[in-house]
Amino acid sequence: MSLNKVMNFIERKLGLEREISRGQEAQMILGHPLVKGFFTDFEAQLVRAWKDSAPGQAGAEARDASYAMIGTLASFKNSLAHYISTAESAQTRLREANEQEEGK
Repeated sequence: MSLNKVMNFIERKLGLEREISRGQEAQMILGHPLVKGFFTDFEAQLVRAWKDSAPGQAGAEARDASYAMIGTLASFKNSLAHYISTAESAQTRLREANEQEEGK
C-alpha cells in the first residue's frame, strides 16, 4: 500500500471518529435529565407566553417572539439529532473500513 493510500485511510478514519464523538456528545446532551427538563419547561413557558399575549396587533410582537424561540429550540434539538444520526452512519462506515483493512 502506498504512503498516500495509508494517509488517506488514516484521515478518513479520523474524520469518522470525529463524527462519532460529536454524535456521542450530542446524545449525552439530549439525554441529560437537566437538558430534557430545560427543553420541556422552556417550551411550556413559551407556549404559555404565546397564549397569554394580548389579542390582535398589540400582542403580535410577543407571539412572534415566542413562535421564533420555539422554532429555535426545535432547530437546536434537530441539529443534535442530526449529529447522532451522522454518528450512527459513521460507525457503520468505520466498521466497514476496519473490516476491509483487516481483510488485506
